[in-house]
Amino acid sequence: MPQSDKGAAFAMRSAHQSSAAPNEVDSSHFYTADELWPYLTDADRIVLREEVSTAINHELAHGEDLGLVIPRLLRSCVSEAQELRRAIKSLASSQTLEGHRAVQIIKEGSKRIEHLREVFVKQGNIISQMDVTSGSYEQLRKLHHLRRNVASVIDWVELLNELRHTNMYELVERRQFAEAYRKLCRLQFIRRTVEKEFHSHPNEQKSSYDPYFEKLYAVQTMFVESVYKLFRECSVHAAIQKALEDPPRPGGVTPPVPGFTQLEECVQLCADEITEGKGCLHSSDGTPLITEDRVFQEIASCSRKMWTEDVMAELTDPIANSSAYLERMKKISPLLLALELTLVPLSTKLSLFSAVVVALHGEIVKVLERFTAPEAEVEANNLIAASEFVQWYKEMMRDGNYSSFVDITALDKLSASMTVGTVDGLMSHLVQLCTACAKTALREGNAARGKQHKLPMTNGPKDMFAVLQQTLGGLSSAIDVD
Repeated sequence: MPQSDKGAAFAMRSAHQSSAAPNEVDSSHFYTADELWPYLTDADRIVLREEVSTAINHELAHGEDLGLVIPRLLRSCVSEAQELRRAIKSLASSQTLEGHRAVQIIKEGSKRIEHLREVFVKQGNIISQMDVTSGSYEQLRKLHHLRRNVASVIDWVELLNELRHTNMYELVERRQFAEAYRKLCRLQFIRRTVEKEFHSHPNEQKSSYDPYFEKLYAVQTMFVESVYKLFRECSVHAAIQKALEDPPRPGGVTPPVPGFTQLEECVQLCADEITEGKGCLHSSDGTPLITEDRVFQEIASCSRKMWTEDVMAELTDPIANSSAYLERMKKISPLLLALELTLVPLSTKLSLFSAVVVALHGEIVKVLERFTAPEAEVEANNLIAASEFVQWYKEMMRDGNYSSFVDITALDKLSASMTVGTVDGLMSHLVQLCTACAKTALREGNAARGKQHKLPMTNGPKDMFAVLQQTLGGLSSAIDVD
C-alpha cells in the first residue's frame, strides 16, 4: 500500500480517550479506510491523500518525540471520527423522518386517488345505465344528492344498530383498533349532527337517540382504555420483536407481527387525535380522551417495566453485584438501536422513541445515583467501574444522537462524586495499611528508632506503596470528568 494510503488508514483508526500506546488502539467501533474507500470519488481520494500526507509531514518536521506525537494524532482522529459519526447520525435521523413523512403523504394521496377512481367508476356506470346525455346534468346532480342522502341514512341505521346490539364491544375486545376507531368517529359525527339539528329545532324529540349516545360514550371509554393498555403492557415488547424479525427474502413475504400491527394502528389513531381539529373522541363535556402526555406516560411505564423485569431480570442489587450489573446495563445500546429502527417510522407527530429514551435514561441514572449515596459504602474498585460505565454511557448517548432527548450533563456530577469517593476510599485503605505496618513494627520490638524522637521507623512494603501511588496517580485518567 502506498504511504498516503497507509496514512489514510492510520487516520481513520480509533484510540482510547487516554494517552494510550498505538498498540492499544481499538478500531472496532469506527470505519476503516478500506471500508470507506469504495464510496469515495476519485477527487475525494486525491484530497484525502494530500491532507493525510500533509498532516504526517507536518508532524515529522518537528523534533517532538514520536512517542508523544502518535498518541496525540490518534486522539485527534478519534475526536474527529466521533464528531463525524454524530453529524452523520443526526443527518440520517432527520432524513429518515422526512422520508417517513413523505411516505405517509403518498399513502394518504394514494387513498384519495383510489377513492376518486371508485367514485368516477360508479358515476360512469350509473350514467351509462341511465342512457342520458350531457344535457341532463341537472337531473344527474339531483339524482346524485338523493343517492348520497339515502346512502347516508343507510349508513346511520347500520352504525346505530351495530352500536345498539353491542357489536362494537367485540371489535374492541379483538383489538381491531383501526376498524373500531373508524366507526366511533362516524358515530361521533352522527351525534354532533343530531345535536346540531335538535339545537336548530328545539321542538323535536331528542330522547329517541339518547340510548344510542349513552352506549357510545361507554364504548369509546372502553376503546380508549384498551389503547392505553396496549401502550402500557406490550408496546415496547412488540417494537423489539419487530426489530428482531428476519428481513424478507427476495420474492418472499414476511408475515406481520400481530402486536406490532396493533401498535401501528394505535399510534396512527393517536396521532390523528392529538392533531388540532381532527380529534373525534371526546367526553360529554368536550374533553379529549386521548392526549399526547398520557400516551407518553403509558409507553414510558412499559419501557421501565421491560428494563427491570426483562433486561435486568435477576440482577436487583447494583452494589452487591456491581460488575455484573454494570455489564448488563450496557445492553441499553442495542436496545435503543432496535427501538429507534421500529418506533421512529411509526409517526412523525408522536415521538414515541423520545419517551422511551427519557424513561430508560431515568432508570440508568437512578442506578448510578445509588453508587454515590453516602449510606451505600461502595468499594473504590466498584466506584472506578461505575465511573468507567458513566464515560461509556455518555459516549454512547452522544454517538447515537440520543443526547438530544435528555440532558446528560448531570452525569458529570455523578462522575465527580464517584471520583471523590474513590480517592477517599483508597486513602482510607492506605491509612489502614500504614497503621497495620506500624503496629507490626511495634509488636516485633526490633525496629530501628529515630535518634531524637525514639519512635520506631519502618519503610513498609515498598511494592504496596508503589502500587497505591500508581493507582492514585492514574486515577485522573481512569476517571475522566468533563
